[in-house]
Amino acid sequence: MHELGLCGGIVEAVERRAAGRRVTRVRVRVGARHRVVPSAFDQSFALVSQGTVADGAARFEADAFCYGPAARSEAARATFDPTYGRYTWGKLEIQRLRDRARAAWGAGFSLQRFHDTLLSLGSPPLGLMPAVLDPRP
Repeated sequence: MHELGLCGGIVEAVERRAAGRRVTRVRVRVGARHRVVPSAFDQSFALVSQGTVADGAARFEADAFCYGPAARSEAARATFDPTYGRYTWGKLEIQRLRDRARAAWGAGFSLQRFHDTLLSLGSPPLGLMPAVLDPRP
């Protein structure tokens, strides 16, 4: 399955050549003598491009509505900034807490109430944020 090796080299060359610019499409033409199986090539390309900055930028565009240079910048930052994981952890904890508040508060839940209650805590450690659900005033 030499398609994997070919695709790995292509992804490296594209990233090097792009030098931080956005790549929207890669078009490859392989001669018949290389005996490349098209479906294996497509699968290999998808596999080796996973986890690249380009793949991360595509995820930011699809999932976070962050486009173009901003998406690429965020994806690149995630590869070297050690605090980036803490941001993501905090975001996920707040989303889990929001879901718990929605279940606990029932009809009394609103995003405004959740937002106001969460911000009234100031800047607590993530482990103390469940105090939002405390019914005491």
